[in-house]
Amino acid sequence: MALRTVKIAIDQARAVERLAPSAWLINFTNPAGLITQAIRHHTGVRVVGICDTPTEMLHRIQTALGAAAEEVSCDYVGLNHLGWVRRIELRGEDITRRCLADDVFLDRLYSAPLFDHDLIRTLGLIPTEYLFFYYSRRRALENQRRSGSTRGAEIAQLNTALLATLRSQLASGNGAGAMKTYVNYLNTRSGSYMKLEGSGSSALGSQARPEEDPFRAATGYHRIALDVMEALTGARPACLIVNTRNGVSIPDLEPEAVVEVSSDITTDSITPRFRRLFVASCFQSKRTRAPRSRPQSRIQRSWLARPCSSTLPLANGNLHESSSPTCVLNSISNAAISCCLQPNKNRRRVSEIPPARVASTSIRRDRANSRAPPGS
Repeated sequence: MALRTVKIAIDQARAVERLAPSAWLINFTNPAGLITQAIRHHTGVRVVGICDTPTEMLHRIQTALGAAAEEVSCDYVGLNHLGWVRRIELRGEDITRRCLADDVFLDRLYSAPLFDHDLIRTLGLIPTEYLFFYYSRRRALENQRRSGSTRGAEIAQLNTALLATLRSQLASGNGAGAMKTYVNYLNTRSGSYMKLEGSGSSALGSQARPEEDPFRAATGYHRIALDVMEALTGARPACLIVNTRNGVSIPDLEPEAVVEVSSDITTDSITPRFRRLFVASCFQSKRTRAPRSRPQSRIQRSWLARPCSSTLPLANGNLHESSSPTCVLNSISNAAISCCLQPNKNRRRVSEIPPARVASTSIRRDRANSRAPPGS
């Protein structure tokens, strides 16, 4: 996607820089993190990237808790479409462990059954929905194959039907009917999100909830965009999750990397909040092999720290030999940020870890390693 959009986005940013050098460019274009970073690297325009995924997750957490937005505080960190909630506070009390242990709570966080609850508890983190394509990519592919379609193909069909209906209604002067058709389309589209990949369900034929007004929803691109605009103009300063320059926010990543973190936004200023060190606890100095004597949860944590690995089978607590990952870290890769698990000042920073280690975690590979000569 970035190959299609990055050149156009940079050209538009250069136009903004030339015509309105003091303006802010709020980037909606996906992939938001990569496009924002490209604009920062190739122009001098002031840019911030936005995405509604983090705010949607926070809204779902608030709804699941039955609490008002001002009563809930979440510690969110990541890259665009690759982020986690690390801590949840309700009225100042850390309730993260309680939330992770509550199956009903976890079920309410996603529009489709994306993540096994044991996987979330093993991580000790609440992943945003796009992590499904890293942690459970085989299941996503199997669901797509079983449904015989893709999300893109289904949206194309919905769009074709929408335009035909709107054309007919507007030609007959039925403006109210056209608006209702469009609202139902938006609700059907958003209400079926991730269901094809997560459960093999189809957006086609899904019943929209007509009582929902997508234009007045608590979340969405329009909401986060207006919030950022109001904050940058000084009308309503706020702490918002945006894609911005890392600086010292995540010490494990380069200062110039674009990260998706909570940031204090006020008049012409965006300051990402400092995060405690995030470390790849799964890495060891020589090798990342997890011995069979190590507790199973630690083996799983080591495995799950690499979303670029194959799917982790959790059934019976066994790791399958078909799932040995290779992960090369660099300062701004998805793999680097995905290895950021729980903070621990006694562990090594990601930037200090040698790149390109092969994790051999299957029983067969463990046995092969145990027979290897010393120093191999």
